Amino acid sequence: MPWERPPTVSPLYRAMTGRILWGARPSLIVLAVFLSGTIICRDQARSQASPKEGGSSLGYTGDPLQGLTDAEKANFQAGFELFVRVWRVEAGLGPLLNGRSCVTCHRVPLPGGSGTTSGTFVHHSPSSRDVVGKTSLAGFEITESGQIKKRPLTSSTTSRKTPALFGLGLLESVETEAILAWLDPEDADADGISGRIVRVGDSYGRFGWKGTVPSILKFNEEAFAVELGLTDRELTPRQLELVTQYVRLLAPAPRGKFGDRSDRGARVFQTLGCHKCHRPSLPISGVLADRFGVDRIHAYTDLLIHDMGQALSDGIQTDLVSDREFRTPPLWGVNATGPPYLHDGRARSLSEAIDAHAGEAAASARKFRSLSNTDRTELIAFLKFL
Repeated sequence: MPWERPPTVSPLYRAMTGRILWGARPSLIVLAVFLSGTIICRDQARSQASPKEGGSSLGYTGDPLQGLTDAEKANFQAGFELFVRVWRVEAGLGPLLNGRSCVTCHRVPLPGGSGTTSGTFVHHSPSSRDVVGKTSLAGFEITESGQIKKRPLTSSTTSRKTPALFGLGLLESVETEAILAWLDPEDADADGISGRIVRVGDSYGRFGWKGTVPSILKFNEEAFAVELGLTDRELTPRQLELVTQYVRLLAPAPRGKFGDRSDRGARVFQTLGCHKCHRPSLPISGVLADRFGVDRIHAYTDLLIHDMGQALSDGIQTDLVSDREFRTPPLWGVNATGPPYLHDGRARSLSEAIDAHAGEAAASARKFRSLSNTDRTELIAFLKFL
Protein backbone atom coordinates (compact mmCIF):
# COMPACT_ATOMS: atom_id res chain seq x y z
CA MET A 1 0.00 0.00 0.00
CA PRO A 2 1.51 3.40 -0.92
CA TRP A 3 2.21 5.97 1.75
CA GLU A 4 -0.33 8.79 1.93
CA ARG A 5 -0.63 11.77 4.20
CA PRO A 6 -4.19 12.74 5.13
CA PRO A 7 -5.50 16.25 4.51
CA THR A 8 -4.21 18.91 6.83
CA VAL A 9 -6.47 21.93 6.48
CA SER A 10 -10.13 22.15 7.44
CA PRO A 11 -12.83 24.68 6.53
CA LEU A 12 -12.27 26.29 9.95
CA TYR A 13 -8.72 27.27 8.97
CA ARG A 14 -9.96 28.70 5.66
CA ALA A 15 -12.55 30.77 7.51
CA MET A 16 -9.97 32.09 9.96
CA THR A 17 -7.49 33.15 7.30
CA GLY A 18 -10.26 34.69 5.23
CA ARG A 19 -11.39 36.86 8.13
CA ILE A 20 -7.86 38.05 8.78
CA LEU A 21 -6.79 38.68 5.21
CA TRP A 22 -9.91 40.53 4.15
CA GLY A 23 -11.14 41.75 7.51
CA ALA A 24 -10.27 44.77 9.60
CA ARG A 25 -6.47 44.46 9.69
CA PRO A 26 -4.97 46.18 6.61
CA SER A 27 -1.41 45.57 7.85
CA LEU A 28 -1.92 41.87 7.27
CA ILE A 29 -2.78 42.10 3.58
CA VAL A 30 0.92 41.55 2.82
CA LEU A 31 0.39 37.93 3.91
CA ALA A 32 -2.42 37.34 1.43
CA VAL A 33 -0.36 35.84 -1.37
CA PHE A 34 1.48 33.47 0.96
CA LEU A 35 -1.53 32.28 2.92
CA SER A 36 -3.97 32.05 0.04
CA GLY A 37 -1.47 29.96 -1.92
CA THR A 38 -1.15 27.65 1.05
CA ILE A 39 -4.91 27.27 1.33
CA ILE A 40 -5.29 26.39 -2.35
CA CYS A 41 -2.53 23.80 -2.15
CA ARG A 42 -3.91 22.19 1.01
CA ASP A 43 -7.51 22.36 -0.15
CA GLN A 44 -6.58 20.20 -3.13
CA ALA A 45 -5.15 17.60 -0.73
CA ARG A 46 -8.34 17.58 1.33
CA SER A 47 -10.20 15.33 -1.07
CA GLN A 48 -7.64 12.53 -0.89
CA ALA A 49 -8.52 10.96 2.47
CA SER A 50 -10.37 11.32 5.73
CA PRO A 51 -8.37 12.82 8.63
CA LYS A 52 -9.19 9.85 10.86
CA GLU A 53 -7.74 7.32 8.42
CA GLY A 54 -4.24 8.28 9.49
CA GLY A 55 -4.80 7.27 13.10
CA SER A 56 -5.09 10.82 14.47
CA SER A 57 -8.47 12.37 15.20
CA LEU A 58 -7.15 15.32 17.20
CA GLY A 59 -7.49 17.76 14.30
CA TYR A 60 -5.99 19.11 11.11
CA THR A 61 -2.64 20.85 10.93
CA GLY A 62 -3.23 24.57 11.45
CA ASP A 63 -6.51 23.99 13.30
CA PRO A 64 -7.06 23.84 17.04
CA LEU A 65 -7.52 20.53 18.77
CA GLN A 66 -11.02 19.28 18.12
CA GLY A 67 -13.88 19.77 20.53
CA LEU A 68 -13.16 23.28 21.87
CA THR A 69 -15.88 25.45 23.33
CA ASP A 70 -16.99 28.57 21.47
CA ALA A 71 -15.02 30.70 23.94
CA GLU A 72 -11.87 28.65 23.39
CA LYS A 73 -12.29 28.89 19.63
CA ALA A 74 -12.62 32.66 19.94
CA ASN A 75 -9.40 32.85 21.97
CA PHE A 76 -7.66 30.59 19.46
CA GLN A 77 -8.81 32.89 16.65
CA ALA A 78 -7.62 35.98 18.52
CA GLY A 79 -4.27 34.36 19.21
CA PHE A 80 -3.96 33.36 15.56
CA GLU A 81 -4.54 36.96 14.48
CA LEU A 82 -1.73 38.10 16.77
CA PHE A 83 0.50 35.29 15.52
CA VAL A 84 0.18 36.40 11.89
CA ARG A 85 0.11 40.12 12.66
CA VAL A 86 2.74 42.26 10.94
CA TRP A 87 4.07 44.54 13.70
CA ARG A 88 5.08 48.13 13.01
CA VAL A 89 7.85 50.25 14.47
CA GLU A 90 5.32 52.61 16.04
CA ALA A 91 3.79 49.63 17.85
CA GLY A 92 7.11 48.83 19.52
CA LEU A 93 8.84 46.62 16.97
CA GLY A 94 12.61 46.32 17.48
CA PRO A 95 15.10 47.91 17.73
CA LEU A 96 16.76 44.51 17.17
CA LEU A 97 14.73 41.82 15.43
CA ASN A 98 14.62 38.83 13.13
CA GLY A 99 11.19 39.46 11.66
CA ARG A 100 8.01 41.54 11.83
CA SER A 101 5.64 38.62 12.44
CA CYS A 102 5.69 35.16 14.01
CA VAL A 103 4.99 33.70 10.55
CA THR A 104 8.19 35.23 9.24
CA CYS A 105 9.79 32.02 10.52
CA HIS A 106 6.92 29.71 11.57
CA ARG A 107 5.28 29.28 8.17
CA VAL A 108 5.85 25.82 6.61
CA PRO A 109 3.52 24.23 5.67
CA LEU A 110 1.19 26.66 7.48
CA PRO A 111 1.37 29.30 10.23
CA GLY A 112 2.70 27.58 13.33
CA GLY A 113 5.01 25.43 11.25
CA SER A 114 8.71 25.45 10.57
CA GLY A 115 11.14 27.39 8.39
CA THR A 116 12.83 25.67 5.48
CA THR A 117 15.05 28.37 3.99
CA SER A 118 18.07 30.23 5.33
CA GLY A 119 15.92 33.34 5.63
CA THR A 120 13.78 31.65 8.28
CA PHE A 121 16.70 30.37 10.36
CA VAL A 122 17.67 32.11 13.60
CA HIS A 123 21.36 32.85 14.08
CA HIS A 124 23.30 32.20 17.27
CA SER A 125 26.79 33.14 18.33
CA PRO A 126 28.80 32.37 21.48
CA SER A 127 29.94 36.01 21.47
CA SER A 128 26.43 37.52 21.54
CA ARG A 129 23.84 37.99 24.28
CA ASP A 130 20.24 38.87 23.49
CA VAL A 131 17.71 40.65 25.69
CA VAL A 132 16.98 37.49 27.68
CA GLY A 133 20.66 36.66 28.16
CA LYS A 134 20.93 33.93 25.55
CA THR A 135 23.03 33.66 22.41
CA SER A 136 20.67 34.52 19.55
CA LEU A 137 21.95 37.12 17.13
CA ALA A 138 19.39 39.53 15.65
CA GLY A 139 19.65 39.70 11.88
CA PHE A 140 18.13 43.18 11.56
CA GLU A 141 18.00 46.52 13.35
CA ILE A 142 15.78 49.57 13.10
CA THR A 143 17.71 52.75 12.38
CA GLU A 144 16.97 56.18 13.84
CA SER A 145 15.07 57.02 10.67
CA GLY A 146 12.80 53.99 11.18
CA GLN A 147 14.31 51.87 8.40
CA ILE A 148 14.98 48.17 8.84
CA LYS A 149 18.63 47.42 8.16
CA LYS A 150 20.39 44.08 7.88
CA ARG A 151 23.10 43.46 10.48
CA PRO A 152 26.42 41.74 9.73
CA LEU A 153 26.91 38.23 11.11
CA THR A 154 29.93 37.34 13.20
CA SER A 155 32.48 34.75 12.14
CA SER A 156 31.26 32.44 14.92
CA THR A 157 27.62 32.47 13.83
CA THR A 158 25.68 29.22 13.64
CA SER A 159 22.19 28.77 12.23
CA ARG A 160 19.16 27.17 13.86
CA LYS A 161 16.17 25.92 11.98
CA THR A 162 12.84 27.23 13.21
CA PRO A 163 10.99 24.40 15.04
CA ALA A 164 7.36 23.63 14.24
CA LEU A 165 4.79 24.39 16.95
CA PHE A 166 2.11 21.84 16.04
CA GLY A 167 1.06 19.73 19.02
CA LEU A 168 3.17 21.76 21.45
CA GLY A 169 0.40 21.84 24.06
CA LEU A 170 0.33 18.05 24.13
CA LEU A 171 4.10 17.97 24.60
CA GLU A 172 3.68 20.40 27.48
CA SER A 173 1.25 17.86 28.95
CA VAL A 174 3.73 14.97 28.96
CA GLU A 175 4.07 13.78 32.54
CA THR A 176 7.23 15.12 34.18
CA GLU A 177 7.59 11.92 36.19
CA ALA A 178 7.81 9.90 32.99
CA ILE A 179 10.51 12.16 31.56
CA LEU A 180 12.51 11.94 34.78
CA ALA A 181 12.18 8.14 34.73
CA TRP A 182 14.01 8.10 31.37
CA LEU A 183 17.05 9.91 32.77
CA ASP A 184 20.29 7.97 32.64
CA PRO A 185 23.06 10.58 32.89
CA GLU A 186 25.72 7.99 33.81
CA ASP A 187 24.51 5.41 31.26
CA ALA A 188 23.81 2.90 34.02
CA ASP A 189 22.37 0.37 31.57
CA ALA A 190 25.48 0.64 29.34
CA ASP A 191 23.48 1.08 26.12
CA GLY A 192 25.51 4.11 25.07
CA ILE A 193 22.59 6.49 25.63
CA SER A 194 22.49 8.71 28.69
CA GLY A 195 20.05 11.58 28.37
CA ARG A 196 19.57 14.31 30.93
CA ILE A 197 17.23 17.21 31.63
CA VAL A 198 17.85 20.90 32.24
CA ARG A 199 16.67 22.33 35.54
CA VAL A 200 15.19 25.82 35.08
CA GLY A 201 14.32 27.32 38.46
CA ASP A 202 11.58 25.15 39.93
CA SER A 203 10.79 23.56 36.55
CA TYR A 204 12.44 21.47 33.88
CA GLY A 205 13.19 22.50 30.32
CA ARG A 206 11.38 20.69 27.51
CA PHE A 207 11.23 23.13 24.57
CA GLY A 208 13.74 24.63 22.16
CA TRP A 209 16.62 22.91 20.37
CA LYS A 210 18.59 22.92 23.62
CA GLY A 211 15.67 21.94 25.86
CA THR A 212 16.10 24.97 28.13
CA VAL A 213 12.58 26.45 27.98
CA PRO A 214 10.10 25.02 30.53
CA SER A 215 6.75 26.20 29.15
CA ILE A 216 4.94 27.52 26.08
CA LEU A 217 4.32 30.82 27.88
CA LYS A 218 8.05 31.28 28.46
CA PHE A 219 8.80 30.13 24.91
CA ASN A 220 6.46 32.79 23.48
CA GLU A 221 7.61 35.52 25.86
CA GLU A 222 11.23 35.01 24.84
CA ALA A 223 10.35 34.76 21.16
CA PHE A 224 8.50 38.07 21.15
CA ALA A 225 11.38 39.77 22.97
CA VAL A 226 14.22 38.26 20.95
CA GLU A 227 12.76 37.77 17.47
CA LEU A 228 10.49 40.85 17.26
CA GLY A 229 11.95 43.09 19.95
CA LEU A 230 8.61 43.28 21.75
CA THR A 231 8.75 43.27 25.54
CA ASP A 232 6.09 43.73 28.25
CA ARG A 233 6.15 47.45 27.52
CA GLU A 234 4.67 46.86 24.04
CA LEU A 235 3.01 43.46 24.40
CA THR A 236 0.19 43.25 26.92
CA PRO A 237 -0.19 40.23 29.22
CA ARG A 238 -3.50 39.50 27.50
CA GLN A 239 -1.89 39.45 24.05
CA LEU A 240 0.84 37.11 25.28
CA GLU A 241 -1.75 34.81 26.86
CA LEU A 242 -3.84 34.70 23.67
CA VAL A 243 -0.84 33.72 21.53
CA THR A 244 0.07 31.13 24.16
CA GLN A 245 -3.45 29.69 24.00
CA TYR A 246 -3.20 29.58 20.21
CA VAL A 247 0.09 27.65 20.30
CA ARG A 248 -1.05 25.40 23.15
CA LEU A 249 -4.18 24.35 21.26
CA LEU A 250 -2.59 23.75 17.84
CA ALA A 251 -3.30 20.21 16.71
CA PRO A 252 -0.41 17.94 15.77
CA ALA A 253 -0.02 16.90 12.15
CA PRO A 254 -2.23 13.88 11.41
CA ARG A 255 -0.39 10.65 10.72
CA GLY A 256 -0.23 9.17 7.24
CA LYS A 257 -2.33 6.23 6.10
CA PHE A 258 -0.80 3.10 7.56
CA GLY A 259 0.52 0.56 5.06
CA ASP A 260 2.79 -2.48 4.79
CA ARG A 261 5.86 -0.40 3.97
CA SER A 262 5.52 1.90 6.98
CA ASP A 263 4.86 -1.18 9.14
CA ARG A 264 8.13 -2.74 8.03
CA GLY A 265 9.87 0.60 8.46
CA ALA A 266 8.70 0.75 12.07
CA ARG A 267 10.49 -2.52 12.74
CA VAL A 268 13.69 -1.14 11.17
CA PHE A 269 13.31 1.94 13.39
CA GLN A 270 13.22 -0.35 16.41
CA THR A 271 16.13 -2.47 15.22
CA LEU A 272 18.36 0.59 14.85
CA GLY A 273 17.54 1.65 18.42
CA CYS A 274 16.04 4.98 17.33
CA HIS A 275 13.17 4.41 19.76
CA LYS A 276 15.49 4.79 22.76
CA CYS A 277 15.50 8.58 22.29
CA HIS A 278 12.63 9.09 19.83
CA ARG A 279 10.15 7.37 22.14
CA PRO A 280 6.99 6.47 20.19
CA SER A 281 4.53 6.75 23.08
CA LEU A 282 4.47 9.39 25.81
CA PRO A 283 1.98 9.54 28.72
CA ILE A 284 0.17 12.83 29.20
CA SER A 285 -2.02 14.21 31.95
CA GLY A 286 -3.63 17.46 32.98
CA VAL A 287 -6.22 19.71 31.38
CA LEU A 288 -5.70 18.73 27.75
CA ALA A 289 -5.57 15.02 28.54
CA ASP A 290 -8.78 15.19 30.55
CA ARG A 291 -10.51 17.46 28.08
CA PHE A 292 -9.84 15.39 24.98
CA GLY A 293 -9.81 11.94 26.54
CA VAL A 294 -6.22 11.24 25.48
CA ASP A 295 -3.73 9.63 27.85
CA ARG A 296 -0.84 9.00 25.41
CA ILE A 297 0.58 10.77 22.38
CA HIS A 298 2.89 9.50 19.65
CA ALA A 299 5.40 12.32 19.27
CA TYR A 300 8.62 10.27 19.03
CA THR A 301 10.75 12.15 21.54
CA ASP A 302 11.88 11.77 25.13
CA LEU A 303 12.19 15.56 25.65
CA LEU A 304 15.68 14.96 27.07
CA ILE A 305 18.97 16.40 25.86
CA HIS A 306 21.67 14.13 24.48
CA ASP A 307 25.29 14.45 23.41
CA MET A 308 25.13 14.31 19.63
CA GLY A 309 28.88 14.36 18.98
CA GLN A 310 31.41 16.96 17.92
CA ALA A 311 30.35 16.95 14.27
CA LEU A 312 26.94 18.39 15.23
CA SER A 313 28.34 20.90 17.73
CA ASP A 314 26.99 24.44 17.46
CA GLY A 315 30.02 25.90 19.24
CA ILE A 316 27.91 27.31 22.08
CA GLN A 317 28.73 26.24 25.63
CA THR A 318 26.56 27.54 28.48
CA ASP A 319 26.09 26.78 32.16
CA LEU A 320 23.06 24.63 31.25
CA VAL A 321 24.08 22.69 28.14
CA SER A 322 27.22 21.92 26.17
CA ASP A 323 27.87 22.72 22.53
CA ARG A 324 27.23 19.06 21.65
CA GLU A 325 23.92 18.62 23.49
CA PHE A 326 20.49 18.92 21.90
CA ARG A 327 16.97 17.99 22.91
CA THR A 328 15.48 15.05 21.01
CA PRO A 329 13.22 16.69 18.41
CA PRO A 330 9.72 15.20 18.01
CA LEU A 331 9.35 13.28 14.76
CA TRP A 332 5.59 13.60 14.35
CA GLY A 333 4.89 15.66 11.24
CA VAL A 334 8.59 15.66 10.29
CA ASN A 335 7.79 15.22 6.60
CA ALA A 336 5.56 18.31 6.62
CA THR A 337 8.21 20.64 8.05
CA GLY A 338 11.25 19.77 5.98
CA PRO A 339 13.61 19.44 4.26
CA PRO A 340 16.07 20.56 5.44
CA TYR A 341 16.53 18.77 8.77
CA LEU A 342 18.59 18.87 11.99
CA HIS A 343 19.11 21.87 14.26
CA ASP A 344 21.05 23.87 11.66
CA GLY A 345 19.31 22.59 8.55
CA ARG A 346 22.42 20.90 7.22
CA ALA A 347 20.63 17.72 6.15
CA ARG A 348 18.86 17.87 2.79
CA SER A 349 16.99 14.62 3.37
CA LEU A 350 15.92 12.34 6.20
CA SER A 351 18.64 9.90 5.17
CA GLU A 352 21.29 12.62 5.52
CA ALA A 353 19.89 13.56 8.91
CA ILE A 354 20.15 10.01 10.22
CA ASP A 355 23.62 9.56 8.77
CA ALA A 356 24.83 12.72 10.56
CA HIS A 357 23.89 11.36 14.00
CA ALA A 358 26.87 10.83 16.26
CA GLY A 359 27.67 10.85 19.96
CA GLU A 360 25.00 8.87 21.80
CA ALA A 361 23.36 8.05 18.46
CA ALA A 362 26.57 6.86 16.74
CA ALA A 363 25.67 3.17 17.00
CA SER A 364 22.27 3.75 15.37
CA ALA A 365 23.89 5.74 12.56
CA ARG A 366 26.39 2.94 11.90
CA LYS A 367 23.57 0.41 11.69
CA PHE A 368 21.70 2.70 9.32
CA ARG A 369 24.69 2.86 6.97
CA SER A 370 24.76 -0.94 6.78
CA LEU A 371 21.07 -1.31 5.91
CA SER A 372 19.99 -2.71 2.58
CA ASN A 373 18.40 -0.30 0.11
CA THR A 374 15.04 -1.90 0.79
CA ASP A 375 15.30 -1.42 4.56
CA ARG A 376 16.40 2.19 4.09
CA THR A 377 13.44 2.88 1.81
CA GLU A 378 11.01 1.34 4.28
CA LEU A 379 12.49 3.27 7.21
CA ILE A 380 12.13 6.60 5.38
CA ALA A 381 8.57 5.68 4.38
CA PHE A 382 7.80 5.07 8.05
CA LEU A 383 9.23 8.46 9.08
CA LYS A 384 7.11 10.16 6.43
CA PHE A 385 4.08 8.39 7.88
CA LEU A 386 4.53 9.95 11.35
